[in-house]
Amino acid sequence: MLKLAGFLIVFCLVVSGGISDASAERRVAFVIGNGDYRHTSVLPNPKNDADDVSAALKRSGFEVVLGIDLDENAMRESAIRFSRAARDADVAIIYYSGHAIQFNGVNYLIPVDSRLRDEADLRRMIRLDEMVADLQQAKNLRILVLDACRDNPLAETLKRSIGRTRAAAVRQGLAKINSPEGMIVAFSTQAGQVAEDGFGRNSPYTTAFLRHIEADTEIGTVFRRVSADVYAATKQKQLPELSLSLIGEFYLRGRPAPNTASAAPAVPDPAAVAWETVKGTVDPQLVQAYLKEFPNGIFAALARSRLRSLTATKVAAGAFAVPPKLSVDKVKPGEELQDCDQCPKMVVVPAGTFVMGSAAGEKWRNKSEGPPRQMTIARPFAVSKFEITFDQWEACALEGGCNGLKPKDSSWGRGRRPVIHVSWDDAKVYLEWLSQKTGKPYRLLSEAEWEYAARGGTTGAYATGTAITTLQANYDASVAIGQRNAVAYRGKSVEVGSFTPNPYGLHDMHGNVMEWVEDCWNPDHNGAPDDGSPRGGDCKRRVLKGGAWYYEAAYLRSAARQSYPAQTRLNVVGFRVARTLQ
Repeated sequence: MLKLAGFLIVFCLVVSGGISDASAERRVAFVIGNGDYRHTSVLPNPKNDADDVSAALKRSGFEVVLGIDLDENAMRESAIRFSRAARDADVAIIYYSGHAIQFNGVNYLIPVDSRLRDEADLRRMIRLDEMVADLQQAKNLRILVLDACRDNPLAETLKRSIGRTRAAAVRQGLAKINSPEGMIVAFSTQAGQVAEDGFGRNSPYTTAFLRHIEADTEIGTVFRRVSADVYAATKQKQLPELSLSLIGEFYLRGRPAPNTASAAPAVPDPAAVAWETVKGTVDPQLVQAYLKEFPNGIFAALARSRLRSLTATKVAAGAFAVPPKLSVDKVKPGEELQDCDQCPKMVVVPAGTFVMGSAAGEKWRNKSEGPPRQMTIARPFAVSKFEITFDQWEACALEGGCNGLKPKDSSWGRGRRPVIHVSWDDAKVYLEWLSQKTGKPYRLLSEAEWEYAARGGTTGAYATGTAITTLQANYDASVAIGQRNAVAYRGKSVEVGSFTPNPYGLHDMHGNVMEWVEDCWNPDHNGAPDDGSPRGGDCKRRVLKGGAWYYEAAYLRSAARQSYPAQTRLNVVGFRVARTLQ
C-alpha cells in the first residue's frame, strides 16, 4: 500500500533567547490514529503509529490527548480539548495517521465514519488549516505531524462524482503548506508525491521518526537524520522534503552535557539574532526598541535606515491621494462618520469607565483574563462599524498601498466578507495607507478599548448577556446544540453586518473573525495601564479578540483573549480599525 504525500511535519519556533529550556515548558500533544474505516479501505498501521508516538511523546514530557479510530463527532470533540490545552502551552504537537485528501488545494483529514459521495461530504471532514489555527496558540514551538495514507479509494469516488472536468481539483498527495516565517516543513516525500507504507509495524517515515525523536540532539539534526534514514530504507525511492528556517536551538530531550575536551561552539551574536526578528517589521516601535538594546550592534546602521524609512512621509508620485487639511471632528457619541468613499464607516464610542477582564465566577474563564481591572477611557474615539472587508482592502491595494497584497479568501468569496489571511503587520500597512489618504490618525484599538467597545456598556460575558446564540453571532455551536448543521456551524465567515449590532452600534464584535489589536502579549492583566492604552510585553506576539466562526462560544466572550505571532495569516483572523477624534 502507498501513503499520501503524507508524513508532514510543520514545525514553528519562536525564539527569544536562542536555547530552549525544556524543563520549564508545558507540552501538549494531540495524537490520532484512524485505521478502522467503515466505508473505505482499512489501514493496519495508524493504531500502532498513534500508540507508539503517544508513548514516545509522554516520555518526553508531553500531556497527550490520544484518539484511536475517531468518528467525526469524536474527532471534533478531541480537537476542542486540544485547542483549550494549547492556549496555555509552550510546545504543542498534533500527530495524525490515517486517510487524508486534498481538494482545490485544501487538505482534509478523514474520520472513520466518513463517506465521500460528492463534494458536499467534504464538510464532514476536518480541514487541516483549522487544526493549524489551534496549533498556533502555543507560545514557542508548534509541530504538525501528518502520516496520511495515499492509496485512497475515497479520492477516486469523489473524482467520479464531480465529473472529468472538475476531477483535476482532486490531486495526488497533499497540498503543500505555505509556511510563515520561522516555520519548518517536512514531508515524508516530495509534496504531491506518493510515499511507501512499508511492511512493518510502522511506515518508513514513522519508523525513522520514532528512532530519532527521543535523542538528546538538536531538533534540526533530528529531522535531517530522519530524512536520511527514510531515503536509505526505501532504497532511494522516497526522498523526504525538508525546509528549515530556525534561529537558535531546541532540544526535546534536553541539551546534552558539553564536551569540555572540545572547543566551545561559537555563540551567536545576540544583535544578529534579534535583527532577524525585526528586520521585516512595519512597526517603528520595534525598530526603536532594537536600537535601544543594540545601539552599536552589527546591524545598527541598517536598523537606523529602516527606522527612517518607516517614519518618513511615504507619498510617492500618484501612490496616495493628497491628504486634506486638518479639521475638527464635529461628531457626538453614537454618530457615524466616513472620511472617503472607500474608507470604513466609523461609529463614535463614548468616554467611560469599565472593569476589564472576567470575574472569578464567569463560565469558561481563563486565568489570562485576570485580575479584573478598572479602566477609564477618557475621551470618545471612533471604531469601524464593521470588520475591514475585502472590498476595503482591495481599494488600498489598487491605490498602491497594502504592499499590493491580495489575501486568500479560502474560496468563500470576497466583497463584504471580512478580509482574512492578514497578519498584524499587514493590518498596520493598511492603516498607514488609510491615514495617508485621509490625513486622519487611524490605528488599531488597544485591547482595553476593544473590550470596552465590545461590551457596549454591558457587564455580562457577552454584549447579549450571559449567553449568545448563532442567531446573534457566527461561531461553532455544534457541541452545545448536540448536532452539526448549517445553523449550529456555518463553517466559514459571513458578510459583515449579518447580525444585530451591540449597544454601541458595532457589528460582529463577537465571532465571524478574530481581530488584531495593538497590544503585545502579556500572560494576564497585572500591570495593565488604567487609561486603556496599549501594553508592551512580548511584541513578537500580538493580542486577538472576539473569537471566530471556527471557535466555540467560550472564545467569543468580551474578556476572552488569544495571541498569535505578528506575522500569522489565517482564515480565522481579520481586524477592525479605530480613529482618534480631532
